[in-house]
Amino acid sequence: MFLACCAKNPVTGKKEVRIFSDKDEIVFGKEVYQSVIKEYGIYQNKNYETLVNEIGFKLAAHTERKLPYSFTLLNTNMINAFAAPGGYVFVTKGLLEFIENEDELACVIGHELGHINARHSMKAVEKQYGYEILFSIISAITEKDLTSLKEYADATFGLIMLGYGRDNEFQADELGIIYAKRAGFKPDAMIAFFNKLKKLEPSKPTSLEKLFLSHPPTDERIKRIQKKISTI
Repeated sequence: MFLACCAKNPVTGKKEVRIFSDKDEIVFGKEVYQSVIKEYGIYQNKNYETLVNEIGFKLAAHTERKLPYSFTLLNTNMINAFAAPGGYVFVTKGLLEFIENEDELACVIGHELGHINARHSMKAVEKQYGYEILFSIISAITEKDLTSLKEYADATFGLIMLGYGRDNEFQADELGIIYAKRAGFKPDAMIAFFNKLKKLEPSKPTSLEKLFLSHPPTDERIKRIQKKISTI
């Protein structure tokens, strides 16, 4: 416990116990990234890759944390996007074929950047693992013996796919539209995106199952977004 420090959350400004430094998070996130790529593979599409990177880095410039962000396309028809620790954002082939414009994509990527900036994934890891395991992870990072990190990276990937909980998802929604607004995109595109998702909820359970099981009810998210947009 003496190794843990108290630091301000970059989004809320509130003090919280922090086990991992930003440097630790980046190294650990790289291992999680490898787990994700192994699971889904990279979707090779130059036009989409250019689009996602242009929008992603434009949004990242307006976030609270200055991390080495990366944006990766995944070769799966699942309609989803998610983030790993350290600045890694993933967008699926299915999502790219589902969205209708850059504003919708910006809001979705902004949502994932919200998870990263509020440290939702790292707080989930700190909550899931005991201190003994957490310090063994940090020890592996600092001693550069990353072979022992693989099992924890795989488990963290599974943890990410289960979602971060209602409050964290609501916060990421709000941050997503804030970042979109700052970067010059239309934040109300998030509402249009969710309305389209609602229409698919009963008809495409396989491609949306993980997304809807791990996120709050869509209607409630829309109401909260509408309220937040009126304040920004």
